[in-house]
Amino acid sequence: MESQRAQRRALTPMTLRAASASLWFNRIFFFAFLLATARQDCLAAEPPVQFSKDILPILAHNCFECHGHGKKKGGLDLSSREALLKGGKNGAGIVVNNSTESLLIHLVTSTDDDERMPSEGKPLKTEEIALLKTWINQGAPWDANVAVLPPKPSFKPRVPMIPDGPGNPIDRILAGYFKDHHV
Repeated sequence: MESQRAQRRALTPMTLRAASASLWFNRIFFFAFLLATARQDCLAAEPPVQFSKDILPILAHNCFECHGHGKKKGGLDLSSREALLKGGKNGAGIVVNNSTESLLIHLVTSTDDDERMPSEGKPLKTEEIALLKTWINQGAPWDANVAVLPPKPSFKPRVPMIPDGPGNPIDRILAGYFKDHHV
């Protein structure tokens, strides 16, 4: 009997509230811990950026016109990792593992139109800038199978000689052809 009375006294409303509060505190602490570790796992699990798949298309479409294919505007050549690390007249193009200190990121994110790259055309998209930053922060790996790119072929049309004389210039150009082929 005495043990039953001791159990009833132990389960008073006050002790039940204290036990319940302790249980809730433990649950909240546990879920906060899970949330914090899950967030760190998500941040650490950023997928690796591949140079040939993710970075090369950005550089090819926006930068090689002035900094590739044998052109080195400002002394900057983007045709190899070594050349990019060496940089141009304004210093190293990138600082490996530190996108915030990299000149490339500074120039593509600049709000000054005279400084922003690419100097002609539209600015890079935020997704492209994010890829460049991630690539630099991941050590700027350069795929071994990516070599110096060949120069772009010139697609400029040849301008024909237009003979002097009266009439339409096209008729004057074709007159020689018609004469040679008896048309």
